[in-house]
Amino acid sequence: MDLNLTENVFFIAGSTKGIGLGIAECFLREGARVVITGRNRERLNSAFSCLATRFDSNRILPIHGDMQDFEHMKNQLDNVQKVFGRLDGVIANIGSGAEPLGLPSTPNIWEISFDKNLKASLQLVQASFPFLKMGGGGTITFISSIAGIEDIKAPMAYSLHKAALVAASKKLSREFSPFNIRVNVIAPGNILFPGGTWEKKQEQNTQEVTDYIRSEVPLNTFGDPEDIGNICVFFSSEKAKFITGSTVVVDGGQTRCF
Repeated sequence: MDLNLTENVFFIAGSTKGIGLGIAECFLREGARVVITGRNRERLNSAFSCLATRFDSNRILPIHGDMQDFEHMKNQLDNVQKVFGRLDGVIANIGSGAEPLGLPSTPNIWEISFDKNLKASLQLVQASFPFLKMGGGGTITFISSIAGIEDIKAPMAYSLHKAALVAASKKLSREFSPFNIRVNVIAPGNILFPGGTWEKKQEQNTQEVTDYIRSEVPLNTFGDPEDIGNICVFFSSEKAKFITGSTVVVDGGQTRCF
């Protein structure tokens, strides 16, 4: 399907590996231009080199820095505008579930999780809104988690802040609709990729992971980053022009709630 994204520009936070890198690849396949970002300069350079072997390097802008730094984020979005001349969408793929299970034992766990799993994404929206508005509209896509949709074995703070992204999308979709800006959420389930959490779990206990997937995921398999990227490019296209404030769960059937 031709999604008519050729030459459109998308800012993809956290795109040096895993889901974020997969999203960048999907946009590049559609002819779009992408901004890839990461805190680790070596990993960012590696991601750029990997993408540049398959796609025109002039369509890829690597930006090094921490997406939790609001001023840095604003400056880099301004740089995107100068380099590409437009901004059509942002993908807030920010956060980590690397937290202890159960009720956080110390207040700083709540604060750390809030900063990386909720605040940073909302700051990206705040920083990018003027550019999207100036361009006549665009899209914002939050990458949440099924941990924010249903109770699964996931850290409490992470789950609550990912759920807050879903609530935020509902509010923002109404706030931004007059500016032709659509806001949606993707909630991934178990996504397998090199260096990711599930690969590490497989290395530690292959049988336990296999049993878990068989018992919890009706499709009996992991997803991959492209499964998330495909939904992301669709949300960002005119094919989804009547979709805003929605959450799409991509989990092989794991969640049970309606």
